[in-house]
Formats: sequence, structure tokens, C-alpha cells
Amino acid sequence: MEGATLLDIGGGVGVIQHELLDAGARGATGVEAVPRYLAAARGEAERRGHAERVDLVLGDFVELAGAIEPADMVTLDRVICC
Repeated sequence: MEGATLLDIGGGVGVIQHELLDAGARGATGVEAVPRYLAAARGEAERRGHAERVDLVLGDFVELAGAIEPADMVTLDRVICC
């Protein structure tokens, strides 16, 4: 994972992003449809010193997919549900 990039779809407040950045990922893109989660993710990125390595995007991933850079890893926790 060292130096890998991450795409976290529906990343909420960024828990997965920050854990993988701490574990050696080079950078992360978080796509989130809920503005409050994205604001919390920005605050957490600053608090943890990851702000320069995290790109946070507001919107529906399906609509934004063509504009999002490819990544080495993709995560989506509880995005496809019920």
C-alpha cells in the first residue's frame, strides 16, 4: 500500500481515508454526497495533518465518475445497501 492512491466513495467523515493515509497511502480522494460529512472530513484531515494529501469532492459519484482520477485502491463502505 505504500505510495498508493485511494478513492473512497461515500467516505463520510473520512475514517477509511485517514487510516490508509496513516498506513502509507500517498493520497486520497473522498467523494461524499452529504455536505455535513464532507465538512467534518475536511476538519479531520486538517486535524490529522492530511489536508495536503486529501481531495474531497461533494456530489453523487455516479454523476462525477468521469471527472474523478483513477486510483490504486477503491473503498465504499455502506454505499450499496438494502
